[in-house]
Amino acid sequence: MDYIIGIDVGTTSTKALIYDTDGNVYGKANQGYPLYQDTPDMAEEDPDEIFNATVSAMQEVVAKADMTDGKVIAISWSAQQHSLIALDKDLKPLTRSLTWADNRSQKYAAEYKQNGRGMEMYKRTGLPIHPMGPFYKLLYFKNERPEIFNQAAYWVGIKEYIIWKYTGVLKEEVSMAAATGLLNMNTSQWDQEALSETGITEKQLPELVDTTDKFQGIKSEYAKVIGIDKDVYFVMGATDGALSTIGVGAIQTGVLAINIGTSAAVRTFVDKPRIDPKARLYCYPVMKGKYLVGGPINNGGIVLNWAHDSLFGGEVEAAKLLHIDSYDMLSKIAATVPAGSDGLIFHPYLGGERAPLWDANARG
Repeated sequence: MDYIIGIDVGTTSTKALIYDTDGNVYGKANQGYPLYQDTPDMAEEDPDEIFNATVSAMQEVVAKADMTDGKVIAISWSAQQHSLIALDKDLKPLTRSLTWADNRSQKYAAEYKQNGRGMEMYKRTGLPIHPMGPFYKLLYFKNERPEIFNQAAYWVGIKEYIIWKYTGVLKEEVSMAAATGLLNMNTSQWDQEALSETGITEKQLPELVDTTDKFQGIKSEYAKVIGIDKDVYFVMGATDGALSTIGVGAIQTGVLAINIGTSAAVRTFVDKPRIDPKARLYCYPVMKGKYLVGGPINNGGIVLNWAHDSLFGGEVEAAKLLHIDSYDMLSKIAATVPAGSDGLIFHPYLGGERAPLWDANARG
């Protein structure tokens, strides 16, 4: 029997599923990792900790499937958008991975919004004017961390780094590239004006390929650890936003998909580039004739995590003593509250906000 592994490299954990070619699921795994917030507005992750999580997740799902009469023929990749890692000439990380939640470039986004250049960038790239974008993160490195900027031979996202580490191949598919703010959404090629403004070149970026691009071969050391053949295919896949929209079947124009994870989003596919006059929505090419338009919010499921950790310490301890899931306990408590919560309003801006405010300084 042939199997396929699907990997989603999320903000707080990596998830893996193993399927057969008829779509039957044989195993699931979830491996978490920390978010580093050592200083205000920082939101970083260790790329090698994430890589190790992908190894562990694949080991776990492979162990749950029957490999005596079958093998894994392909691994397909999904990942969080807007991450940025500086690599040296040997492709070793010079930085941790700056996530979408890192707001240290907010002053550059504010400058671009004020002088109008941000709107011009948005019209070409579809990236809203916000510090989540690697375009603005690069301006931060260029101006405030020149020792890193000048040493960096390559700039990549977390998915590109992980695939390179497994295979030695450095590629970036178009949907992930679109989320950088460095891709022209009309041509699906690197935007030369964006590169010029950041001060980097195409040679510092991965080779651009389609979302369906695949290639064969994984380093034998990792194949052995995971328990798969070294001739397995790597399928580039797409961003988590694009794939979750496709996954729920919202691929026709006019159909909306709502996704709530650590963050949350409302998305839809359109057949040609479309922009919002107020730059409140992104527009990213995914494949030929399919562009993803959407609005993400920073604070989805992470709000429940905050409430769990900050407001319900007693209930969490009680749940431990009763050997029940503390989140299940909170859900039961919430179910006792009348609809409307007696008029209580909560603004869930725990870490600024993206759509529709696009204000990194928004507070609850």
